[in-house]
Amino acid sequence: RGFRMTHRQDAISVAIAHYNRGVLAHRPLCNLLDNPVVGEVVFFDDGSRPDELLHLQAFIGSLGLGEKVRIEGRAKNLGAQATKLDAVAACRKEWVLVLDSDNTAFAGYLRALGQLSNKDPETIYCSPFAFPYFSFWPLAGRRLDFKSCAWMTNEGLLRRVFIINDGNYLVHRGTYLERLSRLRTARSDAADVMMANYLWLSEGGAIQVL
Repeated sequence: RGFRMTHRQDAISVAIAHYNRGVLAHRPLCNLLDNPVVGEVVFFDDGSRPDELLHLQAFIGSLGLGEKVRIEGRAKNLGAQATKLDAVAACRKEWVLVLDSDNTAFAGYLRALGQLSNKDPETIYCSPFAFPYFSFWPLAGRRLDFKSCAWMTNEGLLRRVFIINDGNYLVHRGTYLERLSRLRTARSDAADVMMANYLWLSEGGAIQVL
């Protein structure tokens, strides 16, 4: 209540894959509303229980922001990666912040996204810290490609967690959908992070840790 949701011409979308976390919907919205970097927020529901979906709908409705924060979804549960893809596809902006429903985009990360110029569609822009417990600070400021990740892994300089679970990251909508849509039917728990990042890097993409 009381949010204005004003935004810049080059504002981004935020895509949130949601499943049975309606009572926690406030968590991913922290720092997003009233932030001029954010043009819209899309929750995509992956066949949640009716009570959880009702919680989500009631909370979003109470914000009174209309199409600025909206809910899309389907009745059938298809898993995390399919839902992230559908959430990104439902967005209207060229660049999309993919945010886990139990995560928070910190103000510093949003500020850094707002300061990016000449963004590369082949690069994922990752936060240096993913709430609540994934720290990527040792990699802050680095641009990671497949070769550098392989070298750091072989040298023991890169723990797997650094490139497996990023929790929130900015992607180019078209490139993300083109590159990763083949993982839509993958139901592995690792499909939306480990497999997706490996595929992204192995095909020439990069991850920039801000």
